[in-house]
Amino acid sequence: MSPLLKIRAERDQMSAIERRIADFLLEEAHLLRDYSSQQLANALKISQSSVVKFSQKLGFKGYPDLKYSIGESIARGDAGDSASGSAEPSADDPHAALAENLWYIKTRAEQETRLINPASGIDAIARLIGKAGKVFLIGLGEDGIPARAFAMRLSLL
Repeated sequence: MSPLLKIRAERDQMSAIERRIADFLLEEAHLLRDYSSQQLANALKISQSSVVKFSQKLGFKGYPDLKYSIGESIARGDAGDSASGSAEPSADDPHAALAENLWYIKTRAEQETRLINPASGIDAIARLIGKAGKVFLIGLGEDGIPARAFAMRLSLL
């Protein structure tokens, strides 16, 4: 699993300082190769040990190991961005190229979602929803349509 995808998946269980580190890594991963653990700590106004502990909590030996893994992931094109590493478009038909790229992005998003959400977790959530008396769904902006669709499906159960 991509280290950035792992960070994104575990972000909700992190402390405030860890979330600040995670957000920086997710937003500025391409700059990471230029940062030492001390420079990263200074940029975020936290201690260097917090950066090292963050790396170890993710299962890396230390910050250099995390930094290398993220750099390698970006170079391979599996950094967790759906836009990076897009499929080669066909020069003959722009509509076919667009369709291929859209299919690639959709498939990549589905694969990453399956990695983040194990089947046991989904089963546990389904049991909790089944036992709930009421379920409230909120979707703002682009999330409104999927939230309404999910609410409709729940109401049909």
